[in-house]
Amino acid sequence: MAETFEAAWRRARNAFPGVPPLLVRDWVQDAYTQACEYRGGGWGFLRKEASIDTLASRSLTVTFTQGSPTVTSAALFVATDAGRQIRVTGYPIYTIISVTDASTIVLDRNYAETGGAETASILDAYFTTPADFHRFLIIVDRYNQRLLPYWFNQDQIGTADPARFNSDTGPRYLVARDVSPATATLGQTRYEFWPTPTSERHFPYLYYRQAERLADTSVFPGVFSNRADFFKLGSLLAASKFPGTKDLPNPYFNLALSDRLQRDWDLQLQRVSLADDNQFPEDYVTVNFALGYGVITETTNLLRSTDATVYDYY
Repeated sequence: MAETFEAAWRRARNAFPGVPPLLVRDWVQDAYTQACEYRGGGWGFLRKEASIDTLASRSLTVTFTQGSPTVTSAALFVATDAGRQIRVTGYPIYTIISVTDASTIVLDRNYAETGGAETASILDAYFTTPADFHRFLIIVDRYNQRLLPYWFNQDQIGTADPARFNSDTGPRYLVARDVSPATATLGQTRYEFWPTPTSERHFPYLYYRQAERLADTSVFPGVFSNRADFFKLGSLLAASKFPGTKDLPNPYFNLALSDRLQRDWDLQLQRVSLADDNQFPEDYVTVNFALGYGVITETTNLLRSTDATVYDYY
């Protein structure tokens, strides 16, 4: 029968009643977090499904002010523009931090180009991962009946299309970029689409989420559901490493015992990991998906990234 987080940390506290209960609670939470990070966070119960969604791009006339993040239009902005990108072809891409009203938006940084009226595109150049995102498992491109690669890097896309001139109805690659500056997703991992998508598209994907902060009523998931003993062991390991304070020394502090408990912890973690493989088989076969995609194809814009002319290549 699945046990709650509260039942687990209260059971652990019975081993050392002199330790403050909230500290024991933290030890069990830490044990859960560390266990979830084992094997790269690839536990079956951490899998989660979501969808990468892009909206159709649209063109509009806007007015930029050099040195300012504020952009204006003739009431052409909509609320869903917040978090999307705006660009003038051949210029850098900016992220829309917020939509003040239908006539005004705020960018993630000051506009660096010459100000004035321009024909710009509002589009989805980037994808921001969920707040609990850890890593991708698989992304499905259902329009082309293939997987959407996400393992390329900025060097590769920079060589193929440094100024990001290329666009298509949907992206062919997803490339890790930075963290989101948008207010609603601040600090979350952000990927770049390539080529830049121009149409509404939806790509189902599976990902591994991060370990959550447990509430007292939370039930341990998956193979941990009936392993309160495992988290008791984790709290004992933490207690053996904690000397306490000068005024309140920890009587359970014992580094020699800590070494033995660490070996027990590692062994139990491996056993639980094998049990997870039985529920969610994944580690038995490894497919190198990159072999099926090669490298990002270079374009006619490659020469633009150097001072060489075409004659220098002959």
